[in-house]
Amino acid sequence: MQFVPKPSASKIKEPNGTPENNTNVDIIDKDSELARTLQPLLEQETLLESFIEEAKAQRKFEDVKTLKMNHAEIQKEINRILSSAGI
Repeated sequence: MQFVPKPSASKIKEPNGTPENNTNVDIIDKDSELARTLQPLLEQETLLESFIEEAKAQRKFEDVKTLKMNHAEIQKEINRILSSAGI
């Protein structure tokens, strides 16, 4: 059985950059194909968030910029998958 982690403090964002309610992720059947598709993306999102915080702490601003772009791409993909699933 695989579990879909709840995204941490960061929320999935709409394309216009406004936070979206994450309750949609919570209602996904943990054994579904959708959950198996989202699992690695949500894990990557969580990792990127921690990398961003670490880079900020080390004042590596170029790294922060690149990591934030990668984070935005992951969020767009998560939103695309959720939208195509009708969630």
